[in-house]
Amino acid sequence: MVLLAAISGPKSLTAVGIAVTLSLENALKRLDKVRRRSFTLDINLGATLSLMALLTTSLLSQTPSIPGIPWDWSHERQIFSTPSNAEERARIQQDSRYWHQTFHRAGMARGGSGSDLDARKPEKDRGLWGQTLGSGSPEPTVGALNYPAKYSFSTGTAPTTANCAAGATPDYVAFNTSVLGSSTQATVVAFDNLYASTCSGTVPQTYWAYDTGGTVATSVVLSANGSQIAFMQTVSGAAGLVVLSWSATGGAFLGSTTSASKSVTVTSGTCNLVLAGEPIFGPGIPAADTIASCTGTTLMLSANATATASNQPLTFTNQFTGTTSSGSTSITVPSCTPFTVGAPIYGAGIPQGDTVASCSSTTLKLVTAASASHTSEIITFNPATAVAPGILASNSSYPSCTAPCMISVPFGDGKNDTSSSPFYDYSADTLYVGDGSGNLHKFNPVFNGTPKEVTTSPWPVGVSANVLTSPVFDFGTGDIFVADSGGFLYSYNPSGTLTGNSSQLARTGSKGIVDSPLVDSIAGTVYVFVGDDGNTTTTHLCDVSTGCNGVFRFSTTSFITSTGNTTSTCTSSNGTSWATGTNCGAESIFGVGNTSTILYDGTFDNAYYTSNPAGSAGNLYACAATGTPGPKLAYVPIGDFGSVLSIAVNTINPMTSAAASCSPVTESYNGTTDFIFASVTQDGNVSIASGGDACTGACVYTFNVTTAPATCSPTCSFQATSGLAASGGASGMIIDNTESSGQIYFSYLLGATTGIACPSSGSVTSGGCAVQASQTALK
Repeated sequence: MVLLAAISGPKSLTAVGIAVTLSLENALKRLDKVRRRSFTLDINLGATLSLMALLTTSLLSQTPSIPGIPWDWSHERQIFSTPSNAEERARIQQDSRYWHQTFHRAGMARGGSGSDLDARKPEKDRGLWGQTLGSGSPEPTVGALNYPAKYSFSTGTAPTTANCAAGATPDYVAFNTSVLGSSTQATVVAFDNLYASTCSGTVPQTYWAYDTGGTVATSVVLSANGSQIAFMQTVSGAAGLVVLSWSATGGAFLGSTTSASKSVTVTSGTCNLVLAGEPIFGPGIPAADTIASCTGTTLMLSANATATASNQPLTFTNQFTGTTSSGSTSITVPSCTPFTVGAPIYGAGIPQGDTVASCSSTTLKLVTAASASHTSEIITFNPATAVAPGILASNSSYPSCTAPCMISVPFGDGKNDTSSSPFYDYSADTLYVGDGSGNLHKFNPVFNGTPKEVTTSPWPVGVSANVLTSPVFDFGTGDIFVADSGGFLYSYNPSGTLTGNSSQLARTGSKGIVDSPLVDSIAGTVYVFVGDDGNTTTTHLCDVSTGCNGVFRFSTTSFITSTGNTTSTCTSSNGTSWATGTNCGAESIFGVGNTSTILYDGTFDNAYYTSNPAGSAGNLYACAATGTPGPKLAYVPIGDFGSVLSIAVNTINPMTSAAASCSPVTESYNGTTDFIFASVTQDGNVSIASGGDACTGACVYTFNVTTAPATCSPTCSFQATSGLAASGGASGMIIDNTESSGQIYFSYLLGATTGIACPSSGSVTSGGCAVQASQTALK
């Protein structure tokens, strides 16, 4: 195969090389080492790129081999409509995120009709499960603005047992908890053995759980191969980036070693998670050393420590040597101390998805009998849960340390961040994140070296004096888009130079812009969602005194070369032109706003993703909080953004019987049916179609929008497919791309109750709850 690789400078092509490779995957990996900024073209470069497109279209149109599909909040915010021509396709195929989306949507499309997921489907295949995220006050939750993160090793095919517990590549979903970690509360937790129709044994299982020493209040992001996660963590009012390499069967604690002594003082963690004979690693620990015993806060090594090290991260592997007998549930173990009922267990002769049923003295009982007899085999287990996590601390040797291990890189300016989730650029191994004081931070490297913050001027960039949203890197322009609570949108290039800013889009004194920009890197558009704008024209359903909530759209290429008057609010009295404001884009009005209104990001339907030219058709949906009588689901046809102001189409108005808030909106297309998901925090009263489950109160709803609903005003009753109770409403929702029946993942915003239990095997009635549910039936 021949791959034409381009390395660009700011104004012209500085190098063009031809690399011959036998693997498209290897070629793409080489390209991932190159900074893929969009090209600012002169005539010669344009001709060069046209030639490049002709030479590379055949190669790059082939499906690459990638290790898996990471899917987190950022994949919902940087999207790719269909490339309109060969040159555009060749360029965009260089971005890893384009392939993530391509495989993800292709996987969703395998699901076919939703008719096989109605209420008559057996419980095992409905997919509904819940797992505790811990307890306390406040209750653990992913958060209203945040999303879980899913890693799928399947890339275009249905999952197999290899994607289940103890498989070669188990898929997993990770949740932050938004509460302070401790020995009884994880800050991050992941679950595997996810798929009821594919995986056997206990579905799901805790894959790993860690207390990382702070509070993780925003979304986590994933590395390309899924072996690492990154997130922002607050410790004592200051934030920093944490990069963590997890282990499914490894534990960790803090300990102090003394040279020539076998005694280790456990300074943070517990002996309850370790077992004699387990391998142990860390500063001062000899190679191939094992744990001799552990009681209280004293751990004894089998060999003397080689150095004195105080309060250092030490890791161990949860394993023992055991004998299984075919057809028997009993295994002889050295001790029952670290084993907990329900803990996943793996090894020769252990059935997939098996867990610990009980343990007494030296006899461990499996839930499912062994499938084969094996003598003196290494058997591993995972005792960690959300309420009994492994204890991790920053390790300066990262990433060469033995997993599980992590490194914490505090903001150099000591600022905090409780609302901006990190955005990772896979092409440059660079991460961007905002803080609560208006600064934009940059980290490089992240997953491919020892993480560090870029502090060379002008980084961190002082964007404004307001709280920043999550940033989004745009492959199309090579710029970073970020908004703030003052109601402004900004763009910066990777060097930290301001390239564009809007006029004020939100009314002074309002919540401003809370959610991140939504960027289409192919269509060249950026959208921001504003809870309360400065418009006062009643002809566009705005209240003279309180304004509207709506969505503003800008051309990315025009935006990065223009600046707005930062003291002027975008207003219009006639709907056809802006009376004030010099960089306002076009706005679609979704509802009446007020200073407390928050409008979270919406989503495009499948008609938009497949439109040609890119982004020229289809609809943008959002859940607009309109106060009393309540929020509504509405959409705007993309073509309506051609005018300065337009009015979104009411789809369901209202969704509740009283004032409430909405979640961000998520979309999924299964090949024949297009679904929209949204939740309300209370008083839901959406009409449900025949065969679906009704839900009142705090609910998640799914809607069939394969055909856009007809216009109706002021009220209408477009039915939901089904509803599901969710205490306090739902966090942001992510979509499964591998399960043939299709799942969504989210957390409750409030703790489970007797009325809205966490749908686990024991129907837990308190604490935080992570949920998986089928897309169509929410079961």
